[in-house]
Amino acid sequence: MARSLPIIALAALALAGCKDEPSFDERYEAAEEKLEEQAAGIDRDLAKGLADTPRGETTTPPDAAQGTATPRD
Repeated sequence: MARSLPIIALAALALAGCKDEPSFDERYEAAEEKLEEQAAGIDRDLAKGLADTPRGETTTPPDAAQGTATPRD
């Protein structure tokens, strides 16, 4: 019995450690919620940007040197 005590203790510790890890479904749901929040934020930013831009005004792609967009003439 004294010899099996360390083995039983190690097995109990191993099982206790595995219980804290979230399942695949839990990780998937957390990632899905995070992505949905990010997508909603992007949609809000786009809607705000489109609402702030006067009709007919366009911008060029960001200038690599400046890191900003410049209005077209």
